[in-house]
Amino acid sequence: MFIKLLNGIFLLLLVFSVASCAHKASSAFQTGKDQQGQKQYAAAITSYTQAISEQKGKSLVAASYFYRGECYERTGEFAKAYRDFYTATQLSCKIMNTDKASNTNTSALGVLAQSTLCNDYGPQATKRVEPKVPAAQVESIRSEVDTALSAK
Repeated sequence: MFIKLLNGIFLLLLVFSVASCAHKASSAFQTGKDQQGQKQYAAAITSYTQAISEQKGKSLVAASYFYRGECYERTGEFAKAYRDFYTATQLSCKIMNTDKASNTNTSALGVLAQSTLCNDYGPQATKRVEPKVPAAQVESIRSEVDTALSAK
């Protein structure tokens, strides 16, 4: 029960952080959240993909990857879920480290949400689906994501 409460609090923090960081949360992101809440996972995947492509803020992109990963997990597409959870985790950590290094003035709420995604929820989700993905594919996904993020 307590874990579910913490999960709910985290999700609220993440959504509020995304909204504040992107100034106006992507309508595609919000549509995805609504569709996911109604268990319309295929539609939500499409909406989160659109939110990722809109690039309305790094925090919004990281959150979109995370939530899209949840949808992929629900539909049994574990390799895609793993890729999105791993990407969300690595991107959130990169955002935190970049903000610290550049002394970027971010809100406490945004820092908490990125920290939680980087250190807790992202790694937990990644570990949850990893056993359902072949080891060679896990290594390939990690390498591809790490290479893509280091280029940005």
